[in-house]
Amino acid sequence: MLPLILGFGRRANPYRAFGDAVYLSDYWSFGAPSASEIDRLLTTLKRHQIYQCYYSVGTLAADGSFKYPDCGESFMWEADGWCARQRYPMKFVAWLRKTKESTSDLRSQNVMRNLAYCLKFVSMFKGVHLDFDFWAEEQGSHFARLLELVRRDYPSMALSVLARRSWLKWRGYAERLQGLVGDIEVNLFDSAREGPEYETWCAQQVDALITTLGHERILVTVPAFHEMSERHRPQETMQHALKGIKLGVSRHHGARVRVSVYRDGDATPDDWKAFDREWK
Repeated sequence: MLPLILGFGRRANPYRAFGDAVYLSDYWSFGAPSASEIDRLLTTLKRHQIYQCYYSVGTLAADGSFKYPDCGESFMWEADGWCARQRYPMKFVAWLRKTKESTSDLRSQNVMRNLAYCLKFVSMFKGVHLDFDFWAEEQGSHFARLLELVRRDYPSMALSVLARRSWLKWRGYAERLQGLVGDIEVNLFDSAREGPEYETWCAQQVDALITTLGHERILVTVPAFHEMSERHRPQETMQHALKGIKLGVSRHHGARVRVSVYRDGDATPDDWKAFDREWK
């Protein structure tokens, strides 16, 4: 079979699977973007061959409630029209978050009631991504039970979840996830590593993920944000992450993975150039 050629005779990236994604910043959910702004956003994503958007529909609060965006329907109306005109198969996924700091008990009836309402609210989307972070294995077990209830009540809904490599070592957790969801997303940032060490760490993470889960359902998320913290260091960039990903995937013959860019609004022109150079 002849290799796929993109652009001016350039060989396609052999480690890239179809369906790269982007996490949209909260502005698109809570900032009332105009139609022209939505058009520019989607045109940019098309230029970089991104086919999936995670659209924020709220964060789980300590009392188990969600704050919903006011402009979700208008955004989707504009986005659907753009996709129809451009004949571009963009997929929009509702992105629900729970931070580590949230003390919500995932077993509570309040969480279940609010989550059920939210899932009805997001029926306009092509799937739901539950970005729920935890401190301990016990919370992971509660989350898996929550997924079982969601799957029971919404059997045809496309579900994806956040995971961490350390969670996949919890007894039976990886197996439970694989039976309940499609995509399993892992973040490749906030590693507290610098330079070449960060690229090596990314390669190790991807290598281990493919070994544990296979390559078909993995979505690895790279940083487009540049705020420094104790965990996020200057060398944690999109360019270094993508180099590490390619190295990790290359250790598995025939494997391909998808990448998600974390927060479109923080990506600089240099970030997008690095994305095209390293990943297209």
